[in-house]
Order: sequence, then structure tokens, then C-alpha cells
Amino acid sequence: MIKKNWGILTICFLVVGLILLIPWAISKKPTINFDKDQSINALSVPADPLANTYFVSIQNQQFTPSQLNILVGQSITFINNDSTTHQIVSDTSEFNSGQIEPGMSAEIYFSDPGTYQFHCNLQSGIKGIVSVETPQ
Repeated sequence: MIKKNWGILTICFLVVGLILLIPWAISKKPTINFDKDQSINALSVPADPLANTYFVSIQNQQFTPSQLNILVGQSITFINNDSTTHQIVSDTSEFNSGQIEPGMSAEIYFSDPGTYQFHCNLQSGIKGIVSVETPQ
């Protein structure tokens, strides 16, 4: 009788654990892949402090930092700490973050080396540049 109760209790814990885990797994943000030959529209999502991700704050109508050096395979998360909506676009239309509402963010993943100048498509004068290098 005692062994049966432990088995039932174990199954109950597993079921409850899965019930709690599934909504968390579903809520994880999508990965946004940037390919040099493809334009993307990124979703505005909460920032995710994972390794290999650089963070750029958008605040007071400027990017901080405005110049970055990263490696192929790394990404930049643009965090909108401003009071207005922003949209990060490369000067050559190679990527487009979509609209980033205040308090939200968008991540751009870089798979090709090169130098990419970018700006806010909604607010003039906000500019930045990222140099993407192949790892040694």
C-alpha cells in the first residue's frame, strides 16, 4: 500500500511539473535569424540575457553603444528604453527589426561577416554601425 502511494505521488508531481513547465516553454521568444540575402521583420519581445548577445539601449534618441564589433553567430538585442516607438533598419535594407514599442526589444542575429550601418526608420538622426567578423 505504501509503495502504491509513493508511485501515485511521484506521478502527481511529474504531471504538476509538466503543467507548470509547458506555459514557460511556449512563452520563450522566437530566434530571429539574419541572413545577408534576406530581409526580416523581428518581433518585439522582452530582452533575453543569453551569452553571445550584445545589448544596445535606445534612449534619449540615440543608440548606446552606437558602434559594436561582434563575431559571426552573435546577435544584438536592441532594447527600447525611450518613450517612443523605434524601428531598426540597416542602411542597405538587409535587416529590419519591425516596430519596437517602449519597454520592448528585438534581437538581430548575424550570420555573415561585414560592416552594417543601421538607423531608426521612425526617428531621424539615430544611427549606429556594427562590424561582424569571422571568429579566429
